[in-house]
Amino acid sequence: MIGVYDSGSGGLTVLRALRHALPQVDFVYFGDHAFAPYGEKDLGNLYDRGCHSVDFLFRQGCSLVVVACNTSAATVLRPIQQNWLAERHPDKRVLGVFVPLIEQITGVAWSQKKPRPAPRKTVAVFATARTVSCNALGEEVFRRARGVHLVPQSCPALAAAIEDDACPDVLDSLVATYVRRLQQQCRDNLDEVVLGCTHYPLVSEMFRRHLAANTVVLSQPDIVAHSLENYIRRNTTLGLVSEGKGELTCFTSGDPRRAHRAARRFLGQELSFEQAA
Repeated sequence: MIGVYDSGSGGLTVLRALRHALPQVDFVYFGDHAFAPYGEKDLGNLYDRGCHSVDFLFRQGCSLVVVACNTSAATVLRPIQQNWLAERHPDKRVLGVFVPLIEQITGVAWSQKKPRPAPRKTVAVFATARTVSCNALGEEVFRRARGVHLVPQSCPALAAAIEDDACPDVLDSLVATYVRRLQQQCRDNLDEVVLGCTHYPLVSEMFRRHLAANTVVLSQPDIVAHSLENYIRRNTTLGLVSEGKGELTCFTSGDPRRAHRAARRFLGQELSFEQAA
Protein backbone atom coordinates (compact mmCIF):
# COMPACT_ATOMS: atom_id res chain seq x y z
CA MET A 1 0.00 0.00 0.00
CA ILE A 2 1.26 3.49 -0.93
CA GLY A 3 0.59 6.64 1.07
CA VAL A 4 0.35 10.09 -0.50
CA TYR A 5 0.83 13.12 1.74
CA ASP A 6 0.21 16.77 0.96
CA SER A 7 -0.42 19.98 2.84
CA GLY A 8 -3.98 20.02 1.56
CA SER A 9 -5.86 19.10 -1.59
CA GLY A 10 -3.20 19.86 -4.19
CA GLY A 11 -1.70 16.40 -3.80
CA LEU A 12 -4.89 14.96 -5.25
CA THR A 13 -3.48 15.88 -8.68
CA VAL A 14 -0.54 13.56 -7.98
CA LEU A 15 -2.81 10.90 -6.50
CA ARG A 16 -4.95 10.86 -9.65
CA ALA A 17 -1.90 10.36 -11.88
CA LEU A 18 -0.51 7.65 -9.60
CA ARG A 19 -3.76 5.70 -9.57
CA HIS A 20 -3.95 5.90 -13.35
CA ALA A 21 -0.39 4.57 -13.70
CA LEU A 22 -0.82 1.92 -10.96
CA PRO A 23 -4.48 0.88 -10.99
CA GLN A 24 -3.84 -2.34 -9.05
CA VAL A 25 -2.17 -0.61 -6.07
CA ASP A 26 -4.03 0.40 -2.88
CA PHE A 27 -3.53 4.05 -1.85
CA VAL A 28 -4.06 6.05 1.32
CA TYR A 29 -4.21 9.84 0.99
CA PHE A 30 -3.58 12.25 3.85
CA GLY A 31 -4.26 15.96 3.44
CA ASP A 32 -2.93 18.15 6.26
CA HIS A 33 -5.70 20.69 5.65
CA ALA A 34 -5.74 21.96 9.24
CA PHE A 35 -2.20 23.29 8.82
CA ALA A 36 -2.31 24.38 5.15
CA PRO A 37 -0.85 26.20 3.34
CA TYR A 38 2.80 25.26 3.86
CA GLY A 39 4.36 27.85 1.56
CA GLU A 40 5.53 30.31 4.24
CA LYS A 41 5.95 28.03 7.27
CA ASP A 42 9.35 27.76 8.99
CA LEU A 43 11.53 24.68 8.50
CA GLY A 44 10.99 23.33 12.02
CA ASN A 45 7.23 23.36 11.54
CA LEU A 46 7.52 21.72 8.11
CA TYR A 47 9.76 18.99 9.52
CA ASP A 48 7.40 18.26 12.43
CA ARG A 49 4.32 18.14 10.19
CA GLY A 50 6.16 15.92 7.71
CA CYS A 51 7.21 13.39 10.35
CA HIS A 52 3.74 13.36 11.90
CA SER A 53 1.99 12.87 8.55
CA VAL A 54 4.32 10.18 7.24
CA ASP A 55 4.08 8.33 10.56
CA PHE A 56 0.28 8.45 10.34
CA LEU A 57 0.38 6.84 6.88
CA PHE A 58 2.79 4.14 8.06
CA ARG A 59 0.31 3.35 10.86
CA GLN A 60 -2.37 2.83 8.20
CA GLY A 61 -0.23 0.05 6.72
CA CYS A 62 1.68 1.91 3.99
CA SER A 63 5.17 0.63 3.21
CA LEU A 64 6.01 3.62 0.97
CA VAL A 65 4.93 7.26 1.22
CA VAL A 66 5.09 9.87 -1.53
CA VAL A 67 5.46 13.43 -0.24
CA ALA A 68 3.30 15.19 -2.82
CA CYS A 69 4.14 18.67 -1.57
CA ASN A 70 6.93 20.54 -3.34
CA THR A 71 7.58 22.78 -0.35
CA SER A 72 8.16 19.82 1.97
CA ALA A 73 10.00 17.77 -0.65
CA ALA A 74 12.38 20.65 -1.40
CA THR A 75 13.10 21.64 2.20
CA VAL A 76 12.70 18.84 4.74
CA LEU A 77 12.37 15.53 2.90
CA ARG A 78 16.09 14.79 2.98
CA PRO A 79 16.50 15.29 6.77
CA ILE A 80 13.33 13.26 7.31
CA GLN A 81 14.84 10.42 5.27
CA GLN A 82 18.30 10.64 6.81
CA ASN A 83 17.31 11.19 10.45
CA TRP A 84 13.74 10.36 11.44
CA LEU A 85 13.10 7.58 8.92
CA ALA A 86 16.49 5.92 9.48
CA GLU A 87 15.87 5.81 13.23
CA ARG A 88 12.13 5.07 13.38
CA HIS A 89 11.24 3.13 10.23
CA PRO A 90 14.38 1.81 8.50
CA ASP A 91 12.33 -0.83 6.66
CA LYS A 92 10.05 1.72 4.95
CA ARG A 93 10.53 4.28 2.16
CA VAL A 94 9.66 7.95 1.74
CA LEU A 95 9.97 9.56 -1.69
CA GLY A 96 9.10 13.02 -2.97
CA VAL A 97 7.92 14.85 -6.07
CA PHE A 98 11.16 16.84 -6.22
CA VAL A 99 13.61 14.27 -7.64
CA PRO A 100 11.53 13.21 -10.69
CA LEU A 101 11.14 16.88 -11.61
CA ILE A 102 14.90 17.47 -11.51
CA GLU A 103 15.50 14.38 -13.64
CA GLN A 104 12.95 15.61 -16.18
CA ILE A 105 14.41 19.12 -16.38
CA THR A 106 18.04 18.01 -16.68
CA GLY A 107 17.75 14.65 -18.44
CA VAL A 108 20.15 13.30 -15.81
CA ALA A 109 19.46 10.48 -13.36
CA TRP A 110 19.43 11.50 -9.69
CA SER A 111 22.32 9.15 -8.94
CA GLN A 112 24.56 11.00 -11.39
CA LYS A 113 26.13 13.89 -9.48
CA LYS A 114 28.57 15.24 -12.05
CA PRO A 115 27.31 17.83 -14.55
CA ARG A 116 26.90 16.70 -18.14
CA PRO A 117 26.81 18.64 -21.41
CA ALA A 118 23.25 19.50 -22.29
CA PRO A 119 21.47 21.77 -24.78
CA ARG A 120 21.00 25.24 -23.39
CA LYS A 121 17.45 26.05 -22.40
CA THR A 122 15.55 28.40 -20.12
CA VAL A 123 13.12 26.87 -17.64
CA ALA A 124 10.77 28.89 -15.45
CA VAL A 125 9.53 27.51 -12.12
CA PHE A 126 6.38 28.85 -10.50
CA ALA A 127 6.37 27.77 -6.84
CA THR A 128 5.60 28.77 -3.25
CA ALA A 129 7.72 31.34 -1.45
CA ARG A 130 9.44 28.66 0.66
CA THR A 131 10.30 26.47 -2.35
CA VAL A 132 11.79 29.45 -4.17
CA SER A 133 13.73 30.82 -1.19
CA CYS A 134 15.43 27.52 -0.34
CA ASN A 135 16.77 27.29 -3.94
CA ALA A 136 17.12 23.52 -3.69
CA LEU A 137 15.76 23.05 -7.19
CA GLY A 138 18.22 25.54 -8.67
CA GLU A 139 21.18 23.99 -6.87
CA GLU A 140 20.36 20.45 -7.97
CA VAL A 141 19.71 21.46 -11.57
CA PHE A 142 22.99 23.43 -11.75
CA ARG A 143 24.86 20.46 -10.28
CA ARG A 144 23.67 18.22 -13.12
CA ALA A 145 23.13 20.35 -16.23
CA ARG A 146 25.00 23.66 -16.45
CA GLY A 147 23.25 24.56 -19.69
CA VAL A 148 19.87 24.92 -18.00
CA HIS A 149 18.99 28.46 -16.97
CA LEU A 150 16.42 28.16 -14.19
CA VAL A 151 14.24 31.18 -13.43
CA PRO A 152 12.13 30.90 -10.24
CA GLN A 153 8.97 32.89 -9.65
CA SER A 154 7.31 32.94 -6.25
CA CYS A 155 3.50 32.76 -6.19
CA PRO A 156 2.80 33.43 -2.49
CA ALA A 157 -1.00 33.65 -2.63
CA LEU A 158 -1.92 31.16 -5.32
CA ALA A 159 -2.03 27.83 -3.45
CA ALA A 160 -4.12 29.32 -0.65
CA ALA A 161 -6.53 30.85 -3.15
CA ILE A 162 -6.96 27.51 -4.92
CA GLU A 163 -7.45 25.70 -1.61
CA ASP A 164 -10.03 28.29 -0.53
CA ASP A 165 -12.04 27.85 -3.77
CA ALA A 166 -11.49 31.38 -5.02
CA CYS A 167 -13.54 32.32 -8.08
CA PRO A 168 -11.97 31.82 -11.54
CA ASP A 169 -11.52 35.57 -12.11
CA VAL A 170 -9.46 35.89 -8.91
CA LEU A 171 -7.32 32.87 -9.79
CA ASP A 172 -6.78 34.07 -13.35
CA SER A 173 -5.74 37.51 -12.08
CA LEU A 174 -3.19 35.94 -9.72
CA VAL A 175 -1.76 33.73 -12.45
CA ALA A 176 -1.53 36.69 -14.84
CA THR A 177 0.30 38.72 -12.17
CA TYR A 178 2.89 36.01 -11.52
CA VAL A 179 3.47 35.39 -15.24
CA ARG A 180 3.95 39.12 -15.76
CA ARG A 181 6.47 39.28 -12.89
CA LEU A 182 8.37 36.39 -14.41
CA GLN A 183 8.48 38.08 -17.79
CA GLN A 184 9.81 41.26 -16.18
CA GLN A 185 12.78 39.43 -14.65
CA CYS A 186 13.44 37.10 -17.61
CA ARG A 187 13.90 38.47 -21.11
CA ASP A 188 14.87 35.08 -22.57
CA ASN A 189 12.40 32.98 -24.50
CA LEU A 190 11.05 30.31 -22.19
CA ASP A 191 11.52 26.76 -23.40
CA GLU A 192 9.74 25.05 -20.50
CA VAL A 193 7.65 25.97 -17.50
CA VAL A 194 7.34 23.94 -14.31
CA LEU A 195 4.26 24.32 -12.14
CA GLY A 196 6.20 23.61 -8.97
CA CYS A 197 3.31 23.22 -6.55
CA THR A 198 0.81 20.38 -6.68
CA HIS A 199 -2.05 22.88 -6.51
CA TYR A 200 -1.01 24.66 -9.70
CA PRO A 201 -2.05 21.96 -12.22
CA LEU A 202 -5.60 22.83 -11.20
CA VAL A 203 -5.12 26.18 -12.94
CA SER A 204 -2.75 24.95 -15.66
CA GLU A 205 -5.04 26.23 -18.43
CA MET A 206 -4.75 29.72 -16.96
CA PHE A 207 -0.95 29.50 -17.03
CA ARG A 208 -1.15 28.15 -20.57
CA ARG A 209 -3.28 31.11 -21.65
CA HIS A 210 -0.87 33.74 -20.28
CA LEU A 211 2.35 32.09 -21.51
CA ALA A 212 3.72 32.12 -25.04
CA ALA A 213 2.16 29.45 -27.25
CA ASN A 214 5.48 27.67 -27.88
CA THR A 215 6.33 27.27 -24.18
CA VAL A 216 6.14 23.66 -22.94
CA VAL A 217 4.27 23.33 -19.63
CA LEU A 218 5.54 20.24 -17.80
CA SER A 219 2.98 18.07 -16.01
CA GLN A 220 4.53 17.24 -12.64
CA PRO A 221 1.86 14.68 -11.62
CA ASP A 222 2.48 12.66 -14.80
CA ILE A 223 6.26 12.90 -14.34
CA VAL A 224 6.00 11.69 -10.73
CA ALA A 225 3.65 8.86 -11.66
CA HIS A 226 5.96 7.58 -14.39
CA SER A 227 8.97 7.77 -12.06
CA LEU A 228 7.20 5.93 -9.22
CA GLU A 229 5.94 3.22 -11.56
CA ASN A 230 9.52 2.56 -12.65
CA TYR A 231 10.76 2.67 -9.06
CA ILE A 232 8.39 0.05 -7.65
CA ARG A 233 8.88 -2.24 -10.65
CA ARG A 234 12.64 -2.13 -9.97
CA ASN A 235 12.09 -2.69 -6.25
CA THR A 236 9.98 -5.84 -6.41
CA THR A 237 10.61 -6.67 -2.73
CA LEU A 238 8.13 -3.94 -1.82
CA GLY A 239 5.38 -6.15 -3.24
CA LEU A 240 3.38 -3.17 -4.47
CA VAL A 241 2.76 -4.35 -8.02
CA SER A 242 1.35 -7.78 -7.25
CA GLU A 243 -0.68 -6.86 -4.17
CA GLY A 244 -3.76 -4.69 -3.82
CA LYS A 245 -7.18 -4.15 -5.40
CA GLY A 246 -6.91 -0.52 -6.41
CA GLU A 247 -8.66 0.67 -3.27
CA LEU A 248 -8.41 4.23 -1.90
CA THR A 249 -8.83 5.61 1.62
CA CYS A 250 -8.63 9.35 2.32
CA PHE A 251 -7.90 11.16 5.58
CA THR A 252 -7.67 14.81 6.56
CA SER A 253 -6.45 16.69 9.62
CA GLY A 254 -9.14 19.27 8.94
CA ASP A 255 -12.85 19.21 8.17
CA PRO A 256 -13.78 16.04 6.21
CA ARG A 257 -16.76 17.79 4.58
CA ARG A 258 -14.57 20.58 3.27
CA ALA A 259 -11.95 18.10 2.02
CA HIS A 260 -14.74 16.20 0.26
CA ARG A 261 -15.93 19.35 -1.49
CA ALA A 262 -12.39 20.20 -2.57
CA ALA A 263 -11.87 16.71 -4.01
CA ARG A 264 -15.10 16.95 -5.95
CA ARG A 265 -13.98 20.31 -7.32
CA PHE A 266 -10.41 19.26 -8.10
CA LEU A 267 -10.96 15.75 -9.45
CA GLY A 268 -14.57 15.85 -10.56
CA GLN A 269 -15.34 12.79 -8.46
CA GLU A 270 -16.69 11.96 -5.04
CA LEU A 271 -14.09 11.08 -2.37
CA SER A 272 -15.05 10.37 1.21
CA PHE A 273 -12.60 11.70 3.81
CA GLU A 274 -12.17 10.44 7.36
CA GLN A 275 -10.91 12.54 10.26
CA ALA A 276 -7.31 11.60 11.09
CA ALA A 277 -6.90 10.65 14.73
